[in-house]
Order: sequence, then C-alpha cells, then structure tokens
Amino acid sequence: VAAKITISESDTGITVIIIDNGIGFDVARTLQSKDAFGLHNIIERSKAIGGNATIQSTNTGTQITLEIPI
Repeated sequence: VAAKITISESDTGITVIIIDNGIGFDVARTLQSKDAFGLHNIIERSKAIGGNATIQSTNTGTQITLEIPI
C-alpha cells in the first residue's frame, strides 16, 4: 500500500533506503528462482558502481538498502 524512499549523503557515499509495507517474501528463495530478475538487477548494478545492495523482507514489508561510495 505504501513505500518510502530515503536518500542520504555522507562524506564517504550515498545511501538509498527503499521500504514498503507489503506482505514480504523469502529473499534467499526468491533470489534462487528465475523470477527475480529485478532483484538481481539491483544487486548487480550496485556492484558495477562499487556499491552494495542488501534486501531484507518480513511479513510486514521489505527493505532494500543501497550503499554507494563517492
């Protein structure tokens, strides 16, 4: 129903946090499936620019955190 995007900058990098209040999913299992193209795309693109992406999900929502060095 709702999502929140937070972007912050520090001396060392930029952090983007995307949070929703959905029903969640099993991250490990989803990443192993062939239907996770979007999640893999986020992870690979963040790596390509020297960053890191983490995905956490529970039955109350999902949080994707991107940490990108400057």
